[in-house]
Amino acid sequence: IALRTIPLLARLSEKIAIAGSRIVPALGAWQMARRPMRYARSALLLILAISIGLFAVSYSETWKLSQDDQADYQIGADIRVTPNQRVGRSIPRQNLPDGYSQLDGVTQSLPVARQTGQLSRSAGSAQVILLNASNAAGVVQFRPDLSDERFNDLMFRLEAGRPVIATLPLPGEPQQIALDLRFEVDPFSPDQELPFDLDPDDRLLQLRPSFAVVLQDANGMLFRVDIGNVESSAEIRRIVAPLSYPLTNGAVARPAYPLELVDIELRTIAPVQIERTATLEIQSVQTTDGLGSNDWTAVELPGDRDAWEVNGEGIARLEISPSIELAGATEENGLVLAIRSGSSAGNRVVPVTYYLRPAGTELPGTIPVLVSETFLESTASTLGDTTEMQIGDLRGNVTIAGVIRGFPTIATGSAGIIVADLATIAMHRFEPGRTIVGPDELWLEVDATAIEPVSEALSQDPFASRRVDSRSERAQSLLSDPVALGNIGSLSLGFVAAAIFAGIGFIVSAVVSARERITEFALLRALGLSPRQLARWMSLEHGVLLLISLIGGTLLGLALAWLVLPLIAVTQQATQVVPGVIVVVPWLTIVLLELGIALVLFAVVAVLALVLRRGGLGSLLRLGEDS
Repeated sequence: IALRTIPLLARLSEKIAIAGSRIVPALGAWQMARRPMRYARSALLLILAISIGLFAVSYSETWKLSQDDQADYQIGADIRVTPNQRVGRSIPRQNLPDGYSQLDGVTQSLPVARQTGQLSRSAGSAQVILLNASNAAGVVQFRPDLSDERFNDLMFRLEAGRPVIATLPLPGEPQQIALDLRFEVDPFSPDQELPFDLDPDDRLLQLRPSFAVVLQDANGMLFRVDIGNVESSAEIRRIVAPLSYPLTNGAVARPAYPLELVDIELRTIAPVQIERTATLEIQSVQTTDGLGSNDWTAVELPGDRDAWEVNGEGIARLEISPSIELAGATEENGLVLAIRSGSSAGNRVVPVTYYLRPAGTELPGTIPVLVSETFLESTASTLGDTTEMQIGDLRGNVTIAGVIRGFPTIATGSAGIIVADLATIAMHRFEPGRTIVGPDELWLEVDATAIEPVSEALSQDPFASRRVDSRSERAQSLLSDPVALGNIGSLSLGFVAAAIFAGIGFIVSAVVSARERITEFALLRALGLSPRQLARWMSLEHGVLLLISLIGGTLLGLALAWLVLPLIAVTQQATQVVPGVIVVVPWLTIVLLELGIALVLFAVVAVLALVLRRGGLGSLLRLGEDS
């Protein structure tokens, strides 16, 4: 292309310049049209050198950005931590965000859970990410081109679909909660027949009550707190449970305030082949703002029966049929409940959960979710569709509120991606006695200078996290790929070699051209061409040559970068890059690179013009006669 285009440009410029009145442009254009191939060969060398240099710097910057993007996508946030789940040693998950926030550099945390989703057996399974949509936009490293819409807008739609459940607010910022209650089991009548000739004190006939409360924090997350066991007694007992967790450094990890009471649960058993009855009196629910404080504040419990929802749930297939009824209120603002345990038909006890919770919760009919383009294709769905879907063990109607091309930590090769609000799924799935959906991991936003010390602190006590991954560590690992670094080095050496050969070719061409035309220069000088005009003539010739080379080299380098770089920027495992490569053209570096080449070549022309100007006119003419 260069060898064919430059002669055409030379002839065109000659016609334009001859039509003018200036001698120097006409001479320059005439000379280029007279010997176009000499200029074309020099320009070709420069075009190749410039294009290799532009491709090399573009490859380097594109590769570096791609490694950073891959690190962002693989980790999802500045730090991703999988908490310690060992019984007795782990910090309760409701206290982890506050515990993390007490580390220098941690600004906020995001609870995340992973599940599977399925629309139908034929559509296959999708990977599900559940996160707290309220603050996800500030933590998740979501590249803008992964969706046509702003990530903030997508998260707002998920948060807008979060239900509001009926609760009772807890006063202050409680660090402990207490139940003052009486649980009394009615004794057996003297003439009552017991199964298997069991003794009345046999454990198979006892209810063994344990109490728990379910709370909701300021982020909408639900969590259950086991308070303790009580024995059957006619006396009021107090059972206390902490809501905060003391750390080894003397600090305290608290839940996100304010807190609200979702329900009170009594877990017991259905005895074998016999029903027991009992009375539960909840005299008061109290909280205190200190772990060791005795300054308790009572929670107001409505005495109206319509303000409460009570029920007992066993295992439906065993037909236990437990029941609980709100029998009335005490004078001290307490509640009295009558319990019937039901009975198991076999020879073993069956767990039963009774609950008392504020009435009035109405869950919305659909759950907003984000889905990937691959999910839309596999299910023939579109944005705004409502369909029935299985998310974990929750089956319900979902509305497609947004479309994404990928989501951090999930490979795009999966059958599909579903993103939903963790609190929304937890509230829809919540049932008394059932495990509450909670985070499997937490993503942290951390100051850039604090990532390394925070990662180290998370691996040690009191957190002793099972796994800690940082975005900076993953990027550093990816940036140390020897194959890619070797490619960058090879391209850089290739550019240096090409630039040297192109420079030598340009200098030789310029010197040879000047020596061949030295008689022409002498004659034109004799006819009145000034030394300044001679210098301008040579500068114009080689300046046009350089301009054509810069334009051609830049276009060729850009074409190579845009067409080739997305295909060669593979991972260390030679697999497709996720997320896709964004080609980076470092214009400032390119401009400086081309200016450097131009300055060197113009310096050569300037030296050559200076030599010709210093030569005497008579000696030049005699040199022409001798030749």
